[in-house]
Amino acid sequence: MQDTVKSQGPRREAWVAGEVLIDLIPDGRGGRVPVVGGGSANTAKALARLGVPTCFIDGMSDDAFGLAARAELVASGVDLGRTLRSGKPTAVAEVT
Repeated sequence: MQDTVKSQGPRREAWVAGEVLIDLIPDGRGGRVPVVGGGSANTAKALARLGVPTCFIDGMSDDAFGLAARAELVASGVDLGRTLRSGKPTAVAEVT
């Protein structure tokens, strides 16, 4: 029998440019829980978790939220080699 499955071809990689922000999600007790968000950051994490080599391109803050976001992206397998560090605060979105 002949193998009819084609080669997957050359390995692909994804470069994602955009923003990282922190979503403040209600915790149900009157407080809020900070969660790394932003469409671009979420896309980069998802691609990396699916095994796609992924590079995230953005300026990320050196504040506590920025460092937490950086750690989460790296833990998901995202390459931050082209990400610039910024002294500006991380954007925050309050989810209602």
